[in-house]
Amino acid sequence: MFFFNCKFNNNISISNIRNFNDTYLFIDCIFERNIDFISDNIESNLFDNCSFKNGISANNTFFKGNIFNGINSFEGNLDFSFSVIKKRFIINHKNIKIKKLNLEESVFKNKVKLQFLDINVAIFYNTKFKNLADFYGTTFEDVNISRVKFDNMAVFTRTNFYKSLDFKYVKFF
Repeated sequence: MFFFNCKFNNNISISNIRNFNDTYLFIDCIFERNIDFISDNIESNLFDNCSFKNGISANNTFFKGNIFNGINSFEGNLDFSFSVIKKRFIINHKNIKIKKLNLEESVFKNKVKLQFLDINVAIFYNTKFKNLADFYGTTFEDVNISRVKFDNMAVFTRTNFYKSLDFKYVKFF
């Protein structure tokens, strides 16, 4: 089962999804409102070349599949706090404007690429990056990088930090 070229006009709650093949659940879709993950376990590949006009919220969720495979546009908040992301987490498109990025208390077990983004507020508190963490070309207005652990390479090349940067108790290995 998958949704292709659909437009969702209301809030969406996603829970306990299991897709038994590698197909993405949402392909070329537009989301006008917020998406809330209300499950502790998401096993499917989720979004392929979708557009988001509000935000995504996932708290205390374990993601076993890929969350994004390309994003056409994004406006709003992106909250993956207290979550575990097993596969790659890649958002690298110049049309992405995130009001608030919250990755507090989360663990990323694979590559993270947050590249070319405009982020107003970012919270990386007690976040763990087990693999590459790449922020190439991203602009942060206010960012808190506190008690963060980078187990592999952290890339901040051509990253712009405006207004405030709170960088403390960070471990690089």
